[in-house]
Amino acid sequence: MSDEEQPPLPSREKGGVRGGELAGLTAVVLGVRLVAFFFTQNVYGDAISRVELGEQWAAHPHWISAFGDGAWQFGPLHLYLVGLASMLSSNREHAGRVVSLIAGVATTVPLWLLCRRLYDARAARVSCLILAFWGMHIQFSTTAASEALSLLLFTACLAWFASERWLLSALALTLACATRYDVWMLIPVFGVALLARRRFVSAALFGAVALSFPLVWMFGNYRLHGDPQYPAHFINAFHRTWFADNEAFWGVARHRALNLFFWPLVAFFTLSPPVAIAGVARAKHPWLIAVAAVPMVVFTVRSTVVGDFEPLARFTVVSMLAVIVWAGPVLRERAVAVLAAMTLALGVYTFEREGKWHDSLKPISPVTTQPEAVMQVARQARACAGVALISTDPGYRDLAAAFYSGVAVKLERNGETQGDCVLHF
Repeated sequence: MSDEEQPPLPSREKGGVRGGELAGLTAVVLGVRLVAFFFTQNVYGDAISRVELGEQWAAHPHWISAFGDGAWQFGPLHLYLVGLASMLSSNREHAGRVVSLIAGVATTVPLWLLCRRLYDARAARVSCLILAFWGMHIQFSTTAASEALSLLLFTACLAWFASERWLLSALALTLACATRYDVWMLIPVFGVALLARRRFVSAALFGAVALSFPLVWMFGNYRLHGDPQYPAHFINAFHRTWFADNEAFWGVARHRALNLFFWPLVAFFTLSPPVAIAGVARAKHPWLIAVAAVPMVVFTVRSTVVGDFEPLARFTVVSMLAVIVWAGPVLRERAVAVLAAMTLALGVYTFEREGKWHDSLKPISPVTTQPEAVMQVARQARACAGVALISTDPGYRDLAAAFYSGVAVKLERNGETQGDCVLHF
């Protein structure tokens, strides 16, 4: 069946039935994340830095025009929303996490619509249940990182693209680009898909709308920094150093072999073998295959051949989303039980535990918690009668300790040692 020959929606399923099932699935997604919410802390995805930048913006609201205008290496849209949340709540730890919770749960709606358009209601139901118990997405939905918002917008982009609502799809895509940079590379994929259908005018309009944020953002960075790609160059420089450090630790052959199989390993460990195998085996729709393949190919080549990028599980989410869509029509509801069991086991295994394997699996766990050393320094800073000075830590634990102390502290800079309490890791 070609992309142009979409199956008609079953006429016997009336709006009330569809709406009721979607509401039930959304409740399942919400329920799972609410349970995890109370066991999770901000750890990965630069969540703490994002909260602090959002708070800084909230103190002086303005249009963020570039890297050095308050966004640093992050997309500004997420910072706006976190900042707005901080205006509504004085709880620093939870305000940004609630933004992600809303975005993560809301993703159920466009995923449901996408799967119904491409397949049918049963496939949509299974795919939404997979989303509900996808451990990595549970983490995204309960921390102040940007992936939940980005994936919501990108799933909406896919749903509207499948429904041939090109301008809405492009609008969702440019908003996703304002959230995270990794989706920028997918704009040409949609343009080529429209050109392949001989939708020349639609392709031009799609490109104009989808590129609106990237072009404005590049212009702002050119004006402020003299380099339209300044954030990308900053991020790439960080990854080159990180890649070199990890290669020195693992050895060239082992490190690059791990990177070569990184995408399949993430699929197996975060979506479970049944979902991963079923999804990849039944990959359909050329445009969706391209959406899943382009990030995988680009990042794998960079992390194996070029040697300038260190892969992270959170960079695989677009590809994993496509696998979830493809797995829906293949699997039965009971197959989701395997994923749910794996997610629960992973959460239990990593919760408030430290060590080689615990630390390695935490980035894909449904729950994340700070190391005990961080929380101990945070408690000491909170108990300090005066100004606590926290020593600089190369692993950024100083930022986390200051954040969770809940009080004003100083971070050691340029060898400074003045403070009523001097705290070290």
